[in-house]
Amino acid sequence: MNDSVLGKNELLKLLEEWHIPFLCEEHDAVLNMSESGMLTLSLAGARCKHLLLQDKNDHYFLVVTTATKSLDLAELAAALGSRRLSFASADKLFELLGIRTGSLSPLALVNDESGRVRLVIDADLSGEESFLFHPLENNATVWLSRAGLETFLRTIEHPADWLHACARFRTTSEMRSSFACFAWPGSASTPMRPRAIDRSRSRGWACRRVSRQSAQSVQSKHDSRSLQGVRNIQSAAIHDQGLQGDADELGCFLTSLGRI
Repeated sequence: MNDSVLGKNELLKLLEEWHIPFLCEEHDAVLNMSESGMLTLSLAGARCKHLLLQDKNDHYFLVVTTATKSLDLAELAAALGSRRLSFASADKLFELLGIRTGSLSPLALVNDESGRVRLVIDADLSGEESFLFHPLENNATVWLSRAGLETFLRTIEHPADWLHACARFRTTSEMRSSFACFAWPGSASTPMRPRAIDRSRSRGWACRRVSRQSAQSVQSKHDSRSLQGVRNIQSAAIHDQGLQGDADELGCFLTSLGRI
């Protein structure tokens, strides 16, 4: 790691010197997206998920995607022309970028003077006008406009590759874990028990692994429930349980039970 690694205060001074407009707000330290989502900030901008990945040839990638997306690393590796991708360790994060877990953002590339880390930004963020990033520490958040981010990356000579990052389909067990708490309409005290789902560990939508006979059996059992009730469950998944971005997955999960 470079001995002249910068910290939060040095980074903010550089933004001022480079005439890059920004706003900074301090808060309690957060370690993950769940904790950061609970912060009450006055700043408004796109929250992003940041991953430091590596392949078997020790190529490193800082991947920036939407706050709610779970990436398909196999598809991403293919798009990047790499083989199997894995998460870099906390020690490697500090070695390459001089930061600790929970502080990763494109701003950390100011410490990548050797250019070992390739910046990859999900094209799903291309329509955003501003972003919220940690300024090398996870106890503060910086607002940057899209133009400000581009100026920053251009100044440190660290361009971004924008590409579409595919979402990872959840396994059956993950779907059970996410949605087992929901009850059918009119039966709030009875949790949904998706026994019709095949226990196969293969990846993909849960609805691809349910037998026709099982689905028909479940549909017959629940044929009095309305489609509107299913939509109410989807709404609950987003608003009451805080599972933003899971509406489509929940809909597919219910499809596997013969509900749609």
